[in-house]
This record gives sequence, C-alpha cells and structure tokens, in this order.
Amino acid sequence: MSFASSARESARQLPAGKERELLLRRANQSEITSSLTDWLSAPAHQRRAKR
Repeated sequence: MSFASSARESARQLPAGKERELLLRRANQSEITSSLTDWLSAPAHQRRAKR
C-alpha cells in the first residue's frame, strides 16, 4: 500500500479538521511527487535532457 493510500484511509477515519486536511494534503503531494518522478524518469524525457 502506498503512502498516499494509507494516508487517505487514515483520514477517512478522522473527524473533519486540521489533522484530516493535513493527511489529505500530504496524500495529494505524495501522488504528485510520484507522478513527476515517473515522468522525469521516462526514457523520452531523459533523451531530451541530454541534448
């Protein structure tokens, strides 16, 4: 289970409030970071960066 998934599951169990919002924000940031890392690691991007 990814951090984002576990953070979302934990947030579902919390009442509305700052802690819940923080967990959801961290989950979103984790997914965005993962997507950007995948995109930057893609072979097509690496070829362009070497030019």
